[in-house]
Amino acid sequence: MRERTRVAVVVLAAGLGMLLAGCGPVPPSAVPSPSPSATRTPTPRPSASVPAPPSAVPSPEPSAAPTAAPEPGLGEPARQSIVESITSGNTAALEGYLADPVHIAIAASDAGGETTPAQAVGYVTAWTAGPAWAAAPGEFVAQGQASGYAERYFPPGVIVLVSDDEHFIAFAPAGDRIGAVLYGHRLAIG
Repeated sequence: MRERTRVAVVVLAAGLGMLLAGCGPVPPSAVPSPSPSATRTPTPRPSASVPAPPSAVPSPEPSAAPTAAPEPGLGEPARQSIVESITSGNTAALEGYLADPVHIAIAASDAGGETTPAQAVGYVTAWTAGPAWAAAPGEFVAQGQASGYAERYFPPGVIVLVSDDEHFIAFAPAGDRIGAVLYGHRLAIG
């Protein structure tokens, strides 16, 4: 299963590279769709929690790690739904939260570009299939906010999840929608 996921990521990266090179949009056939034998059944996982905005939680002392406060417009219910769409494997639920167009990219590569919400869901589905995902630790979010990816992919209010196989996915808000999605290996940030 891991090899199949890696092959899917390579195919997607090649397709995104062609998109950036001006060779045209990635055809829907390039985005792998699960076959009946490869369809995974979501297993119940502990629900990942997205931290509440700092103003909603009283704190006697300042936190050592910076926290990403959500932008106005992308409320807590939407943030939780986005997290649950990844942790449960029900990525189809993401489409309604994505801007049109939405920018997607693979960290540490030239792959990326503008796409429709439906195409972006196809990429996210392929990228996140298999491993377990959970909310990223504050230290990782802070690394992203200090990296070269900060402005576009780690703005205030970013939603970041990490997988048990060392990958991450970041959903950067743009008002009440997700305007950019960045996927990659954790080492691309550090």
